[in-house]
Amino acid sequence: MADKETTTTTDTDSTMLSTVETVTLTFWDRLKNFMSRKFLAALSGVIMGIVSIVQGETLAGCGLIGASVLGYLAVEGYIDAKSAAAALTDASTVLNTVSGLTETDKDDIIAGVVSQISSQLETAISDIKSADSATTSEN
Repeated sequence: MADKETTTTTDTDSTMLSTVETVTLTFWDRLKNFMSRKFLAALSGVIMGIVSIVQGETLAGCGLIGASVLGYLAVEGYIDAKSAAAALTDASTVLNTVSGLTETDKDDIIAGVVSQISSQLETAISDIKSADSATTSEN
């Protein structure tokens, strides 16, 4: 299972919600990526192609290897294209939303972000000062 850290922030009016996820993949998560049916089918085709070449069927082996690799690349390309199209639709929605904002809305959003950043900086500074004073008192 991936270690996941989620941060949720809201602006002053609670109208804008933003979630940022940082995912750290473990060894088992990376191994699971290689256990997909597409990858295993392509891998078995390559292995069978190598076996065919070793047994003397060079043309058939090369054909198996080529078909497996090209098939895998075509399917992954198709999936990536669909994902890119979905991301483009999301980006278009965000662009339309932002372009429809008035200057007052934009100023309110900027003020909310600045307020959040300054409060987080103040908290971090006070934490650092507390740690410094605790370290100084120990010495």
